[in-house]
Amino acid sequence: MLSPGRAEAASGNLIGRVTDAATGSGVSGVTIWAGGSPTALTDGSGNYTLTLPAGQGYNALADKAGYAKAHRYSVAVSGGSNTRLDFAITTQQGRITGRLVDTAGRGVAGQALADSIEGTGFNATNTDSNGFFTLDRLAPMSYYVHGFPASSSQPSTVINGIRVSNGATTSVTLVSGGNAGRISGQVTQPNGAPLANAQIYIDGNTTTSMWNGATDANGVYSSGLLSAGTYNVHLSDVAPYGNQVIYGQTISAGQTLGGVSFRLSSNLGAIRGWVRDTLGNAIAGAQVDAFSSAKSGPWGWQTVTTDSNGWYALNLLMPSPSYKLWVHSPNRPVLTGDGIPATAGSVTQPYNFTYTVPGRATVSNPKGGYYVLSGEGTVFSRGGAPLFGSPHFGSDIARALAVMPDGQGYIVLDGFGGLHKFGSAASGAMGALGGAYFGWDIARGIAITPTGTGLDVLDGFGGVHTSGNAVSTKSPYFGWDIARGLALSPTGLGVYVLDGYGGVHTSGDAIARPTPYFGWDIARSVVMSPTGQGYAILDGFGGIHTAGDAPAPKGNSGYTNKDLWRGIAQVNGGYAVTRNDGTTIPL
Repeated sequence: MLSPGRAEAASGNLIGRVTDAATGSGVSGVTIWAGGSPTALTDGSGNYTLTLPAGQGYNALADKAGYAKAHRYSVAVSGGSNTRLDFAITTQQGRITGRLVDTAGRGVAGQALADSIEGTGFNATNTDSNGFFTLDRLAPMSYYVHGFPASSSQPSTVINGIRVSNGATTSVTLVSGGNAGRISGQVTQPNGAPLANAQIYIDGNTTTSMWNGATDANGVYSSGLLSAGTYNVHLSDVAPYGNQVIYGQTISAGQTLGGVSFRLSSNLGAIRGWVRDTLGNAIAGAQVDAFSSAKSGPWGWQTVTTDSNGWYALNLLMPSPSYKLWVHSPNRPVLTGDGIPATAGSVTQPYNFTYTVPGRATVSNPKGGYYVLSGEGTVFSRGGAPLFGSPHFGSDIARALAVMPDGQGYIVLDGFGGLHKFGSAASGAMGALGGAYFGWDIARGIAITPTGTGLDVLDGFGGVHTSGNAVSTKSPYFGWDIARGLALSPTGLGVYVLDGYGGVHTSGDAIARPTPYFGWDIARSVVMSPTGQGYAILDGFGGIHTAGDAPAPKGNSGYTNKDLWRGIAQVNGGYAVTRNDGTTIPL
């Protein structure tokens, strides 16, 4: 499975940096492998350079004991230039165990492979003679799990959506079906001459098989057995020609579907642009995939990665009135664009991508730095705060973030009251604690007690729900969704609840202070001063209102006259405030 595609004579460099996903620090001694020799090791800062023959079909792997393996498919290396590919690897790991069997339940020898389109998680292994396998060192995320029988008389199989959790084992059974057929065809150059060693990849829309291989000396390919169903046939690694795909090829049991052929073309178009975050910073090493989404073919596709300046160049696209693009970057949601034309002999540019994720909360880390939580659940690090992972909800449902007192973990709260624990929050007493589960979008805030063994969850009506050693105290009950923020006193025995009008409601040993009254729902977040003797309130226009000994802001967020601001955190004697597009400003 992990073999590079056909390479050109010229060489280029695959360069990048491998970092620890939790700390952001470079990781030394990581082996970077691209399907064979040579390999490279990262240096003391996590940097590497791997010189390879130019080609499009490299499948790169970052591997170091103690870390989950990280993998990227179809990395293109251009002759005489550098291609950047960064990895963020994690010590959090789970495993998948299972068995590959035939339709009668008998074990099948072969290979098992897990890969994820959610991130870079990957591993592969051989089954034993009875079909049993273990895939370990898998980063926590969802996976495709593939089974490839060693016998050519049995089709491959795949299961989607297998979730791996840190420290846990998930079991699966892969069934190699009996009803199978094949797909065959030929690849020819523009002058009609056959092309040998062209890479063919076949995957199913609604089926459970896949196959990859190459054309022979006559440009002909014939797949292994595929379960009856509908498939897409991909042609790759044919520079200077364009990659192609033929959609919707249906086979039935016992059938060999012939004539699924490709005629190469150098009459190509291009799409170019950049990928950046909301602060304008370049996103290097992001994977950009392009597939034709037109109603008729020939259809083209290409995969590239962004360079150190965040730029990508899809230069080998079959002409089409409509391409769809996907952008994948570690710990970030997937970005897409559709309806983008590629015209023969011209460049469509700039087609740019910006990670404008919904900003939902800002929280400091007691060891330094702070975090920004997006609505999709992604946790972003600022100022060197260590990362421990993120949930990926796929919708704007994340509501709050609380950091552990030791600075080595945090909890993400979703709108239904679900608790998503990472780092030290996922272990010890905190790992066993539950919270209120409301079943609808009404959770609004979360706070962890100073000992790290209890938590409070705020609902939109003002109710405070406790767990562990958190103390039950009187809380306001507004009767409607108007509670906006939650904070605890230094002892953990007092609670501050912010309502949307600017009122702060105290209980226990929390100290009541004069507060602003806006007269309408515009207060958005509250944060305690370092001593716990005061607090600051953020309004939706970006104003910061202090009480007690809370310091005045060092700057101005910029008055927006629109309800845009969402989170505030204590940072370096001042504040960091986050807008609803994820932009964060230190004040």
